[in-house]
Amino acid sequence: MAENDENNRSNWIIRMYYFSYYSACGSIEPYISLYYHSALNLNGEVVGWLGAIHSFTTFLAAPLWGILTDKIGNPFGVVNVNFCLSLLGYIFLMSYSGDRLWVLSLCTCLISIVQAPIRPLFDSMVLSNITDRSSYGRSRLFGTLGFGVGTSLVGLLRRRGDDVATSTLMKTQDQVSPWLLYNRTKLLLSNIKDDQLPFMVHLLLSIPAFLAIVAFQRMHVQNQKQQKQTTISSDQREKVATKSLEDTSEETNDDKSPQRTQIRMFLGRNDVLAFFAVTLVLGASTGAIEAFCSLSMQEVGISKKTIGLFRLISSSASIPMYWFSGNIKTKLGGTENILILSLVLLAVRFSLYALMSSVSPFWCAFISEGLRGVVVGLFRSTSAVHASNLAPSELHSTVSMLHGAIYQGLGRSMGSIIAGRMQSSIGTSSTFLYFAGLDAFFAVFVAILYATLLRESKENKSKQD
Repeated sequence: MAENDENNRSNWIIRMYYFSYYSACGSIEPYISLYYHSALNLNGEVVGWLGAIHSFTTFLAAPLWGILTDKIGNPFGVVNVNFCLSLLGYIFLMSYSGDRLWVLSLCTCLISIVQAPIRPLFDSMVLSNITDRSSYGRSRLFGTLGFGVGTSLVGLLRRRGDDVATSTLMKTQDQVSPWLLYNRTKLLLSNIKDDQLPFMVHLLLSIPAFLAIVAFQRMHVQNQKQQKQTTISSDQREKVATKSLEDTSEETNDDKSPQRTQIRMFLGRNDVLAFFAVTLVLGASTGAIEAFCSLSMQEVGISKKTIGLFRLISSSASIPMYWFSGNIKTKLGGTENILILSLVLLAVRFSLYALMSSVSPFWCAFISEGLRGVVVGLFRSTSAVHASNLAPSELHSTVSMLHGAIYQGLGRSMGSIIAGRMQSSIGTSSTFLYFAGLDAFFAVFVAILYATLLRESKENKSKQD
């Protein structure tokens, strides 16, 4: 009974973190390019350059943070310090009113470096502390909900009216009511520039996220102490014997790095290479489709309001995918089949967007955006667990970082760049058709690969998953 209460408390702390942290991310990430454009008067080329710096820096920094974290063995310390440093970076960016490209590039680079390990490291810590990894998707769902709440909250506040006069509030300051508090909040926010509002909301929403990290860290320390107390007597002899062997090994192999050897052996496995290759293709396809799907819908006459409605449908479709991801993975026979299904659904999405000009635009976009939620929910919830299962215990942080860097950093940036060049020369529809063919071909190739050469590794990992 006490163990169940402890697990429930841990789950709610994790969910509170995901909700508050991703709501803070949702309050700033969609609006940062608008800030560059409207507040700093930067042109589209410069804004694109700053976005490329963010993706490329994340790709380079994330694996290095993973190696460092596994080496020092303190993931919570890395998350806490980098969390605070990222807030300082946004405070500087909010207060900077110049337009010097080198200053903005340096600031973007530093923010990207300190932000790179936060998400994958916390995912790794969660997967290391929960007993049932199939429930990870249910906790990660709160991040998706939080991102939508943060984005919507800033959007509502940016449309606030100036109908609340200071004199009106002064007349009613002796009254205490929710309406009065709402009016005072609006008056306070009216003194903040619209361009600075996302930064302020981000800072406020980061407070509960940081408190959740601290609470989860305390629970982790308590669990470790309890485990040590219960196993110290039975494992003492084994630890002494292991330490003597390690000392002997260090004397004969002083010039070799065990961590480097483990990384080299890990990356030499065929199942690992196949997983990261599929992750790269999925990341590139996601980067391409997210960069131009809104443009393709506008080209066929779909309004911005309808596009916003489609995104709401997409987020709603991802909810059951996160919640039932463990059951769906079991029904489909493992993570590898989820990866193949994701490639197939992306090929269908590309095809639907490409056919909007000749078929019903509304229904093509409607179905495609619904499939977006399905792919996002299934892939993100299952791939994170699969990457953790693939990793040796000494490389959990490194592998989690590498997985995020390949998908979010290298994959998405590469896909958006390639799609951008293709779109400028052959058009959006033709570009989407080429990507649809690529995903379909790769889905068939991966299915054959797992059915033949990687069949044994697939069966072994299915048991672990």
